[in-house]
Amino acid sequence: MMQINFTTKALDNLSPKPAAYMAYHASGERGTGRIGVRVYPSGRKTFVYRHFVGKTAKFQTLGEYPSMSISSALEKFESLSSCSDVIKVTKTSGTLADLFEAHKTDFIASGKSTYHHYKTLRSTISNSELLSGNIKRFCEKMNVDSFISSDFRRTFKTLGGQLKVTKVIRDRIQHHALHDVSSVHYDRYDYNEEKLEALLKWENKLKEIMN
Repeated sequence: MMQINFTTKALDNLSPKPAAYMAYHASGERGTGRIGVRVYPSGRKTFVYRHFVGKTAKFQTLGEYPSMSISSALEKFESLSSCSDVIKVTKTSGTLADLFEAHKTDFIASGKSTYHHYKTLRSTISNSELLSGNIKRFCEKMNVDSFISSDFRRTFKTLGGQLKVTKVIRDRIQHHALHDVSSVHYDRYDYNEEKLEALLKWENKLKEIMN
């Protein structure tokens, strides 16, 4: 079985052969579900979800690359798959510090990509009382008006603009989907340096507010 790490460079380097073939994402674990790319003799490439019904392999096309981005394909795969290819942080009680510590332990032990862990951690926080409970205790202790977790995102979106962080970078930091033609089909730059610069500005702003 051919395995690769799903990166733009790796997928672009998959050359067509006389017969169609599959290259699966090297997830580091085995399970009943996998995501792969089928490469056709014409050079066409499609994301494919493979799972088993009994001992029979079933294949479902998720979308065509590069029209469908790698991140979108992985998200769709996660929604379809219940296999162990996605790390599950099951801790749903205690403080946020407890949750992050459990998440860190899972991350180090698995050697998986940060993308899957970010998605799982975000889902765990959203579906539990951890964040809301910590916010409630904070508001009671500091005697401040109650707020909700989404206010963190709204605050960054608003004050980030005051810090001259462009909306494009703010959207990328907050993982908002970009559907314009340039973002979907052409722009492969990761913007990591710009995002880091923006987050450092935000860190300094928070320190200024706290002091």
